[in-house]
Amino acid sequence: MATRKRFVGILTASVSAGLLIAGFLVPPTGVIDPSVFTGVGLLLAFKVVDELPDIIRKNGGATVSVGGTTVSITSDKEKEEKNGDSV
Repeated sequence: MATRKRFVGILTASVSAGLLIAGFLVPPTGVIDPSVFTGVGLLLAFKVVDELPDIIRKNGGATVSVGGTTVSITSDKEKEEKNGDSV
């Protein structure tokens, strides 16, 4: 499992770096198109989503806020503890 996560992390970081470098080299030289930034952001977001289950298992939950949107994710264990149920 750790090997797959490491591979995905290296792959997304490498492709993201490659996109940024290519953005400087492809005409017009030195200007990175906004679509390159969008692609890099999406690749790195996929890696974050890949890490969420581990983060939730380790910390019991996660909260992500972007602009006016907030998303909270909690584990079943945390929900049971709030309700007073025993595990």
